[in-house]
Amino acid sequence: MVALLASACVERGAPEPPRLLHVSPVSTFNTAPTGLSVEGEHFYLRGVLTLAGPAGADSAFQLWVGDVALEEVRRLDSAHLEGRLPEGVAPGTYSLRLIDPWGREVALPEAVTVRGRRGAVLHAKASAPTVVQVGNTLEVMVEVTNEGDTAAEAVDVQAGPLTGSGSASLFQKSSPSPLAPGERVLHRLLLRTKGVGEVSFSLTASGIDGFWQRPVVGEPVTVGPVRVVSPPVLVGTVTAQPNPVAVGQALLISAEVANQGQGTVRDFLPTATMMGDAGLTQLTTPLPRDLTDAGTERFTVSFEANAAGEATVVVDGRGTSSVTGLPVFLTLTSTPSVRVLRPPALSALVTTTPTGADVGEVFSLSVVVRNEGEEDAEQVALDVTTIGAGRVSPLSSPPAQTVPGSGSAVFLLAFEAAAPGPVRFDVSGLGVSAQGRQATRLPSTMGDEVTVRGTAVDAGVVDAGVVVDAGVVVDAGVVVDAGVVV
Repeated sequence: MVALLASACVERGAPEPPRLLHVSPVSTFNTAPTGLSVEGEHFYLRGVLTLAGPAGADSAFQLWVGDVALEEVRRLDSAHLEGRLPEGVAPGTYSLRLIDPWGREVALPEAVTVRGRRGAVLHAKASAPTVVQVGNTLEVMVEVTNEGDTAAEAVDVQAGPLTGSGSASLFQKSSPSPLAPGERVLHRLLLRTKGVGEVSFSLTASGIDGFWQRPVVGEPVTVGPVRVVSPPVLVGTVTAQPNPVAVGQALLISAEVANQGQGTVRDFLPTATMMGDAGLTQLTTPLPRDLTDAGTERFTVSFEANAAGEATVVVDGRGTSSVTGLPVFLTLTSTPSVRVLRPPALSALVTTTPTGADVGEVFSLSVVVRNEGEEDAEQVALDVTTIGAGRVSPLSSPPAQTVPGSGSAVFLLAFEAAAPGPVRFDVSGLGVSAQGRQATRLPSTMGDEVTVRGTAVDAGVVDAGVVVDAGVVVDAGVVVDAGVVV
């Protein structure tokens, strides 16, 4: 019986050699012992028979990381081993070596990396607006990254003292939070702005190293300078040219808009509205423009006057604050009252003094030109023609005149009676409207009839010594008194 057992336990030859496939973890720190799990093939026990005792198995597997032997190596099964890498191994990448119970050695190249522990390393990056309106909230976003190899606990962001001519105060920030290696977290700080000017301050990320249990403080970062500005205030001045304006004429409304606050107003667009009984039709619309700090822009709108009366053009408008994104308004601003004039309407009253004249007598023609419109008629000149059997000779021609709106002008002409017979004067005229520079006509107007009395005498008809009656014209229209001998 003993012989049979001995025969069964006798080594029959070595099995297939072991093979290493994988180790876990592949990377570890040297600051503490690390358990390693090894995966492979053919991790066989070696049977042992001794005369001193019962048969058994040799499980003496040995593992090394580089030249450092693993402690407490155990075989789990034919494909799995485990052991413990002691602390203090020099940083580097090492092969994993195995020696099985038969003394056969195999290796897995570059299997394990040992690193020295840096601990948690905090890096902060801040972003904030460059301009904020006074009284509004300044929001600062801080991205904190753990660039170390150890988790950080209770990571927080602290703000240093504010510097600069402006003022603000911190009133809210994010709560502390843990931060694993390689991860990042956003912290938000809210400051209430109180005074106009510039503010700057520093931010520092801090926490507790999860391994070493010691404080971790990152490099400070600077925020600012941030401009704290007063809100935009828009003030407008509106003018109208020409004023008064005539029907049919263009009216130009000019709005000068000034930004008396701080911060640009984007895309400001004015709106013009007509109020009153005059007729105004808008012809153009201005394009939007930006109003910078303390900047001024001029906007123009054209109207056409098409009905007489009084009107006021009211201008308002809106843009958007570049700081807050909120609308900014121009309060209602109006022009002085704009008067749209009725165009000139001319008529004439023609009178002669006297209504009868003897041949050779001088008489006058009076033309009163009335303007029923409200717009002046300038450069009004008369055109006088005669109708009838009588004949007159003009002695004077009046200059062109201005006939004021709702007023009149008197034109005086002198004539000499030249040949007997009835004569009527047809008066017309032409001028130009003062505002619209349009042709203005005086319609044809017929005056009362003038009677020219007497006889025309040609040269050489009267001999010397002939008595000529009064009123007889001799030769060149010379009037001879009674009893005078020629």
